[in-house]
Amino acid sequence: MRENVNSLDSDVTSGPEDGTTQDRKGYNEPGREPRSGQGRRKSSTHRRRKPGRERGPRSNGPYPFLTELKVYLKDVEHAHAESTLTDMARKLRHIHDVLKELKSKGLVQTTSPRKMGEQEIFAFVAWMNAKDGLRSRPLGEATQKKTLHQLKSFLAHLDNGVIDRMLKKKQLRMPRERNVPRESFEADELAQIMTSLKEAAAKGSMNAFGVFGHALFCGYAGTRLKEVRLAQRGDYLAKFYELTVLHPKGEKSWGDPRIAQICPPGRPFADDFMAMRDRELRKSDILDSKAIPLVPRVIGGRVERWPDSVLHNVKCEVERDRMLQFDFRKLRRTYGQNALDAGTPMDFVSGALGHAHVATTQRSYVRLKSSRVFAEIDRAYANASVNSIPVDCDKARCSK
Repeated sequence: MRENVNSLDSDVTSGPEDGTTQDRKGYNEPGREPRSGQGRRKSSTHRRRKPGRERGPRSNGPYPFLTELKVYLKDVEHAHAESTLTDMARKLRHIHDVLKELKSKGLVQTTSPRKMGEQEIFAFVAWMNAKDGLRSRPLGEATQKKTLHQLKSFLAHLDNGVIDRMLKKKQLRMPRERNVPRESFEADELAQIMTSLKEAAAKGSMNAFGVFGHALFCGYAGTRLKEVRLAQRGDYLAKFYELTVLHPKGEKSWGDPRIAQICPPGRPFADDFMAMRDRELRKSDILDSKAIPLVPRVIGGRVERWPDSVLHNVKCEVERDRMLQFDFRKLRRTYGQNALDAGTPMDFVSGALGHAHVATTQRSYVRLKSSRVFAEIDRAYANASVNSIPVDCDKARCSK
């Protein structure tokens, strides 16, 4: 009968039989402690960690700038519109790419926004001014000011006030945007451009039709390109040539809806555009309604808005075909300049362009021409009475 090894009477201290594997290795010797983990198989997924520097508790990985950027955008998302957040993210990511390049050249020591100091700021400013040989020409002063302001706000959010300290010590000067006169078309040049676009659209070209419609409202109503792209048929009153701008720049933040009206020189072009619009919709058997875009894009029997990128590519094609050269922003400036030259007061022009401050209109859109200024001065002197000057002088000398 075989002895039961699991019984209480069995000798637990007795080792295995002589000649067994355990006896040869000495695992179960009477005076030896058992090995830890004996009898337990290691997991196949367990891997030994490679030796290296242990990551600290505040480490943000190999790209700390981008890690802090995500947190920053999350913290300020309630204070800005979605389009503004997108623009901030794009500019700050570009700054990160520049800092990485500067670090690879040995010009900066770190790209971490919490550790950036004067050396990093000086190197970045030198890059913007093309002093380090990494750029062929410097950035514009307006672009430098906006870029440095974005970086300053980002660092200040992380309790890094290096830029503020450098400004107080006069080690750094915030770039100042110069009031450079912006170009605009004369009234006859604008009419020639619109006539050429109308002729191209009348031949049945959908691309020319889209460019003609957007250029019409930018040049003769002073609207922004986005405001026309997002406009619907129900927003436009053809009888009064009025467009209700429901999607202005800075909507939901500071921009308010307004009324834009096509000025008298552009109203014949507006009538031609609406006739072409009806023709294009009837050609595709599309019933017009208030929800259809004001400047529709008809593709395959369906209507959609013109995407911004597509519209700019189409504009370049039309420019090559018609031997033209224009810009939608320049057309908008032309509307303001022509209105000012016609005698419209500056504050009225600013309101028509949708600006919150007259200074924006004066700085970036319109200029008082010297010919008009001198004409006003001559008119003032011509209307003044020559005999009134001595009389006023005598009254000033009067003892009474």
